Amino acid sequence: MTKASIKLDDGGMRRVAGSPERQLGIVVGIAFLVRLAWVFHAHRNAAVGDPYAYQWLGNRLSCGYGYENHAAFLENQAKLIASGGAVDRITDCDTTGPLPPTAFYAIGYPLFLAMLFASARLIGVGSENQDLVFGFAHVLLGAMTVYLVARIAQRLFTPTVAIAAAVIVAFWPSLIMMTATAHLETLYLFLLVFAVHILLPPLDKRFELKRSRLVAGAVVLGIAAQVRPLVFLVLPAILIAFRHKPQSWRNALGHTLLVALVMAAVVAPWTIRNAITMPGFVAMTTGSGDALCISRHVDASPKFQFNSPGCLHDIPGAEWDVVEVEKNKENTSRAISWVIHHPIAEVEMWFRRGYYALRDDHEARLALEAPGSPALWSKGVGGAVDRVADGWYFAVLILAAIGVKSFVRDGRGGTRLILGFAAAGLVVPFLLFGDPRYKVPMFPFVAIIAAIGIDCIRSQRDTVAPITSDPGEMNIR
Repeated sequence: MTKASIKLDDGGMRRVAGSPERQLGIVVGIAFLVRLAWVFHAHRNAAVGDPYAYQWLGNRLSCGYGYENHAAFLENQAKLIASGGAVDRITDCDTTGPLPPTAFYAIGYPLFLAMLFASARLIGVGSENQDLVFGFAHVLLGAMTVYLVARIAQRLFTPTVAIAAAVIVAFWPSLIMMTATAHLETLYLFLLVFAVHILLPPLDKRFELKRSRLVAGAVVLGIAAQVRPLVFLVLPAILIAFRHKPQSWRNALGHTLLVALVMAAVVAPWTIRNAITMPGFVAMTTGSGDALCISRHVDASPKFQFNSPGCLHDIPGAEWDVVEVEKNKENTSRAISWVIHHPIAEVEMWFRRGYYALRDDHEARLALEAPGSPALWSKGVGGAVDRVADGWYFAVLILAAIGVKSFVRDGRGGTRLILGFAAAGLVVPFLLFGDPRYKVPMFPFVAIIAAIGIDCIRSQRDTVAPITSDPGEMNIR
């Protein structure tokens, strides 16, 4: 697809649903309603794992406490249980304190939850309904993500491609199910597609490049870095995209450096906070050492392994904030040493990590039915839901495999940006460990490529016309 795009006759869709604007409104509306219904059915306060920590941290911040150590809280709870005392609930404000500071999790998502919980209290929504509060916020973010995916696809291709991409994201089972859990992916995906939407116009060679757009997109990416620091992996994609505007490598490097500096400036207050509060330098999080070390030692598992035996987990007698900083340093050092001394084993582990990350897509249901949570369905129904979720995921991957060749052959910076963001999401489990959730950031961009795959299939009986990537062609505003 060099300077050309598959232009389909969408007359059938127009007769059924009207104009492209109306079609998109219907898709976004259904995406909203499906997610809302799901949240009302499946909402629950987190029971274990990262969602529990996120919700506890968000609640703690909303109650006026600092960003405090979750492990120290759990240690205090264990002592209460041992002494026969009452255990604090995740939504309590008058919990044990003060506690040591933390930087284990990036601040972005817990702070997002804190703002939601504090706002809910102001309008009289009790803390017992926190699961509905973040669930409804996720519903809005999910619907807006669908809309922005359509905006991105329409700017690059045709209204038909835009609607197809929106439908793929709107009905993606795992994305729907994640709206009911306190996982950061729903917020993170919205920030990613919002940033791409802002950055696309400067990549269109028909328009003058405005640095204000670059700065705005970089600010959104900087906020995304506070949610998941690995968003910095998109910088190579931005460099390649701007090189294909087309412009010189020097100019492309300059634009990418501007984006990187603005992102760093957005992150800087958090780094300064860590320098003041934590007993050692922490640029972003102290959780990165654990993530790097888990699958990099003798007899390591390519999957997540709690208290992985090759990593440091505790320093007897030390305060929890000291433990965080020191084990982050030690585990990062162990991971680097492993890669240096076992390069072949590291490459072999890429395939194993990738297998566990990519083999299925029903992690969201498992998160909802974690130990301590009531089951959503019978075992048979749960298995059927898993098969539907996995089937949708693999169908989208097949369509994307069909469309990626045309996508790669397209010479525009915008398509390079989409490919780069998809690749940045794909490599994360290969760098860390094979957690199925780590691949989720590639989904909106894979959906756009899959929509091109649908066009490629339909083009066997439809005509191919010169591209008319006029943003006014589908008047989505």
